[in-house]
Amino acid sequence: FPSILPASLTFVKQHKGRAQAAEEAWGACLGSFGLIAFAAVIWAAAESAEHPAAVLVAAVVAWLVVSGLMWRVCGDRV
Repeated sequence: FPSILPASLTFVKQHKGRAQAAEEAWGACLGSFGLIAFAAVIWAAAESAEHPAAVLVAAVVAWLVVSGLMWRVCGDRV
């Protein structure tokens, strides 16, 4: 994700304009909080987990919840 963001923002800017690229960058910033939540769940539960698949599901749910909340709270600020 982070490695392709500059290329995709450049593409969006060239084809849809600077405002759309700024909106995409803002969305990526908000989505990063979801990735942090995903990593935190994995880090906290991975060693002690009896079922690694359950940890993965919990991490995905954390990502969805945090990303969704960030979008609801901050999504329209561009």
